[in-house]
Amino acid sequence: MSVPVVLIVVGSIFLIFAFFGSGIKTKWGRLSRPLSKGEQIAGYIISGLFVIVGIVLFIIEQRALPTPDKKDKLDITGKVVDIFDNPRNDIIVITKGVQRYAITDRNGQYHLSNVPFQSNITLEAHYGKQKDNISITLDRSNIRGTQTIHEFLTLNPIKIEVYLCTHVDDLEGEGLAPRGKFEGENPRISLDSLSWDEEERNREIWCFVKVFGPLEYQVEKKEIFYEWYCNKELQARPYEQLIGFNPYGWRTRASKKVWVGQWQLVIKTKHVELARIPFEVYKTP
Repeated sequence: MSVPVVLIVVGSIFLIFAFFGSGIKTKWGRLSRPLSKGEQIAGYIISGLFVIVGIVLFIIEQRALPTPDKKDKLDITGKVVDIFDNPRNDIIVITKGVQRYAITDRNGQYHLSNVPFQSNITLEAHYGKQKDNISITLDRSNIRGTQTIHEFLTLNPIKIEVYLCTHVDDLEGEGLAPRGKFEGENPRISLDSLSWDEEERNREIWCFVKVFGPLEYQVEKKEIFYEWYCNKELQARPYEQLIGFNPYGWRTRASKKVWVGQWQLVIKTKHVELARIPFEVYKTP
């Protein structure tokens, strides 16, 4: 029993005896001698002091106890999308190292409740083999209610294979097929080895792409973008193309007029770079 409680109990006992100053009568007689008027007043004062001091000490003791800080817990909300910016539903989102998880709704939104505060928190999204994680840094002084994460967790349902070649043929009954592939990580390509464009004014290079992804993946947005750079400068605006999905490789192609220089082809979606292929075009003496 704590000191404040003892003081309150003792003071209450004194108060009782002071109140029954004439003694407590029972069938066995008086249990105490009658108190004088002065003794009763002194009893009231002493008991009152005991009770007041006990209450004050109790209040001080309670204030000194650690109280839960609302800022030690926080709610986190955010969004999970695919690489084309489509919302992903039924995705598990967890806080790494903390036993908190949520499942995204049809709009890709997740809400994690009562997450213990940490200066650095890692969020992870999982769906089969598709994964993504982001690390966020929090400032305790800036936390106000729910913490909204503006950086999306992004899952990639596809992979691609890319080949530079002299041309991509459309074979009847067989589909698209690359011709004259340029091998190697950074191929050197002779300008004279490339075909003329339709106007026969410029040489052009072709890109053959295979997209591997689940057939059942039905989404509204599925655009990829081709960016052609020469000597680190973007040539024209990115070329946009709709793609399909096939576990055996959905085929597509793109071409670009080229000239002598250091080139790079970058294939990307809104959120993710899918491929970056450097190559050099040179003129044969």
